Amino acid sequence: MKKTKLNKAFKCQACGECCKVDGYIHVTKGDIKNIATYMKLSIETFRDKYVLWVKAVGRVLPGGVRSSCIFFEKGKCAIYKARPVQCRTFPYWDMIKKDKKEWKYAKTYCPGCTDLKELYLEAK
Repeated sequence: MKKTKLNKAFKCQACGECCKVDGYIHVTKGDIKNIATYMKLSIETFRDKYVLWVKAVGRVLPGGVRSSCIFFEKGKCAIYKARPVQCRTFPYWDMIKKDKKEWKYAKTYCPGCTDLKELYLEAK
């Protein structure tokens, strides 16, 4: 059996295509604090205005117009420097790492994934 390792050469193109994919944008307590600080809001104000609690899902950001993220504005992420862990770790999510169909789907909308070609490499 060939050994493989995760290809960590992904480079975000900041195209915003991942921001348009249906789904939830999960936020941790740390994400909430970071984004609130970045936006110069109190944690409470940010949470009251921008965080939803979805049963069986948890804390998420509300959807935006024609995107899955309210912070996707004018073709880019308005909070890119403080974006949630979920956004910063794309495409290295378990659902993509463990499912070739999900990886293939990510490559249909993400130019960084297309450039990466393969998520896993043969170990040398």
